[in-house]
Amino acid sequence: MLGIGTFAVHSLNYAYHIIAARRLNAIDYGELSTLLALFMILSVASQVLQTTVTRHWTDISATHPLRARGIITHKSLIFSWYFLLIGAALIPFLCYFLGLSSGSLIITFIAGGAAILLGSLRGILQGSNNIQSLSANLSLESFIKVITLIAFLYFGLTVNAGVGAILLSIVLSIFTLSPKFQHTKHAQLPENFTHAAHSCLGFILLFTLMYNGDQLLVRAFLPDNSADFGVISRLSQLTLFGSVMLTTIWFSRMNSSNTQANAEQNKTETHLTFMLIIVGIIASMTLWYFFGTPIITLIFGENYAHIAPLLPLHALNMGLLGIIYFLCHGFLLKNSRAFLAPFTFGLLLFIILITLFHASLSMILWMIFLSLAVTLILLSVVYKRQNAQ
Repeated sequence: MLGIGTFAVHSLNYAYHIIAARRLNAIDYGELSTLLALFMILSVASQVLQTTVTRHWTDISATHPLRARGIITHKSLIFSWYFLLIGAALIPFLCYFLGLSSGSLIITFIAGGAAILLGSLRGILQGSNNIQSLSANLSLESFIKVITLIAFLYFGLTVNAGVGAILLSIVLSIFTLSPKFQHTKHAQLPENFTHAAHSCLGFILLFTLMYNGDQLLVRAFLPDNSADFGVISRLSQLTLFGSVMLTTIWFSRMNSSNTQANAEQNKTETHLTFMLIIVGIIASMTLWYFFGTPIITLIFGENYAHIAPLLPLHALNMGLLGIIYFLCHGFLLKNSRAFLAPFTFGLLLFIILITLFHASLSMILWMIFLSLAVTLILLSVVYKRQNAQ
């Protein structure tokens, strides 16, 4: 059921981007792509909270589920408030650095704050194994986002139509969950909950910055090309989505199996998953190499056909990021944080290279490739040394 919901979410998200790219001009779509990348980075807090609540909900709710729901919701609201205060301080800098309007940034930060509460409520659903309701809520949010985007565009809104649709879809999704909880003003979360949140934060933050930071840097250094890069990113993401899906299935199986009793089977499944990821990368690059132009023209229109030659390279970049995602989950299976240092170095290299070498989109894509390749090599060395101990 969750797989069906996830597929529906990805399909509706693509519909959202196709509608936005076709109805907005290149300048407006470039700004919207940048705001969406920023929103994904802001959503790290929501993802961390959802993952942590999911893992620890059974322990938290063991004695009193309603009180536990109250604790989570109360703390989420406080966290959202602090999040919005920090956002208010950052908006002037982001307006200057990214060349974005303050109004659209305000809407984006409010959406990020609301997503924190939504993430905690979804974590409760997932932790309670209420997969059907979780899947329905995910699909509903994406459906509302697409319908609202169409309505806002019809009434003449442009960039604010995109971010406004995201905010409204999150708010309505929160209301549909109808949280009921007892007053818990002085309640505290278990200590292991906070520790788990810190562990989860490192991986999700680094991955999200590596995944979405390029759009922000393109906006800063090549603002006229931000729409082109947004389209390249949307299409190349198919490679990454395949890797993430395979890794999620593999990680769940490894996490639930007896490592010692099934060592040989686990090794076989690990090798098979890795090979499927490689096959997916090759297939994606081949697809974009031979059919990139007609696919872009069909989906996004002729205005973006000129960027088709760049698609195979960025598909490779997303493939490398998918392998990094797979490898980091290998560390997480061993409860190891050894990936943090090489991943952090790779992210810094990523930022520095793009900052220094950004004469064209092609150059930026090659800098992304170089930084991802170095990150993957460093992670592989650390992982091999750890297994040898």
